[in-house]
Amino acid sequence: FFAVMEGQVAVRIKAKTKIAYGEELLVCGSVPQLGSWKLSDAALMQCQGEVWSLATRLPSGVRVELKLVQRPQGGQVLWHGAGQGGNANLVLETSIGRAGAQGSRFVSIEGFPWRLEVEDLDPEEAAGLQPENNAPEPGGANTAGAAPGPGGPGSPGTALATPGS
Repeated sequence: FFAVMEGQVAVRIKAKTKIAYGEELLVCGSVPQLGSWKLSDAALMQCQGEVWSLATRLPSGVRVELKLVQRPQGGQVLWHGAGQGGNANLVLETSIGRAGAQGSRFVSIEGFPWRLEVEDLDPEEAAGLQPENNAPEPGGANTAGAAPGPGGPGSPGTALATPGS
């Protein structure tokens, strides 16, 4: 029941946090869809209240390392990760995308300051996502597939993670 496209799985990453008005939250990580650790190509999250989310396609059946990046207007960016002082990478294990397989989940988030979750998207939700093999917008965050949608903690395929769990 997962949306899979040529070795990719569609997921939604959510973080619940309050940051200042006008600031942005991005996901920067080890795969091209998250900028390959290049901040200028990181994926921009969308905000609804205190919940920031990113819907995107990621390689299926792999461990993706990432951090969330808080970008104030005209200020120094803040990298948020796991571990003591938030210096370690968050680790997301993506689903292999087959019925009955374990869903995508965070396996390393200890010490992360906010509530963080990931959910696999069903084919209908994933249909609106653009394939992630096109290059990100030059000089800006890749916002492809960042459209908000339904789903949440009780949805199928949702993996909840809270700091210290």
